[in-house]
Amino acid sequence: MSIKEIRDELAGIYRRFFPKKIVLGRTACLGLDIFKYKNRKRKDICIVNQQKARIDLLLEWLAGVKRPKASLIEKHMARKDVFIMIQQQERLPWLDADRKIEYMIMDSFSELTDQRFVHKKEGWAFACHYSDIEHTPDFEADFECKGLLDLKGLEVLYNNFFDWFQDTYPGRKIYYFHFPTKTEKRQEFRQRAKKILDIMEGISKRKDIVNIEIDEKYVIPSETDNFPYHYGPTTYEKFVEKLNDLEKLK
Repeated sequence: MSIKEIRDELAGIYRRFFPKKIVLGRTACLGLDIFKYKNRKRKDICIVNQQKARIDLLLEWLAGVKRPKASLIEKHMARKDVFIMIQQQERLPWLDADRKIEYMIMDSFSELTDQRFVHKKEGWAFACHYSDIEHTPDFEADFECKGLLDLKGLEVLYNNFFDWFQDTYPGRKIYYFHFPTKTEKRQEFRQRAKKILDIMEGISKRKDIVNIEIDEKYVIPSETDNFPYHYGPTTYEKFVEKLNDLEKLK
């Protein structure tokens, strides 16, 4: 099935089954859980999400650069549940969503943790965690790991993306959530999170960007696993409370 056929099919599904109100997402579990907590009593709104669409790659794809071929990546996945996120990178489901969206939510996870992998022969790239992949000789023969995003260029990348968003969805806000790093023991990622926060604090002076973080005293680890970026209900509820307060000011 061609990319156009996939897009047409997805567009038909959205029109038939999705509610009238659509929120765009470029978010991992934090933003998705915030959306679920915020809208748990509503059935008239949905999120069209592109997870692991790291901002440098996303800008390239929106500019027409060749997208990843998910079928060539699937056999190399150590995390089979992540494969759908690779398919999202190929399909870009945003392109099939109604342009009359309510708003957009983003979180910091992809720029914080996702790595870029490049197909050596064809040049296209995708993003995921290093541990999401089985690094076999076959994988290493076909792909090169380019690592985490260099944050030195992040401000320019974000501004370019926000300009594109405002041109495409004029008058719509972006709510940007920062992953707390209270339980993150790796200093590299704590430093990266701080750098991303600093960059976004400057960018959020633009009227269309709302920067959202919460005090560490509200960061409660998940009771079901020890992943440092999964949190308890109190944490998500605090994010929703802050989001609701900021929405009243718009």
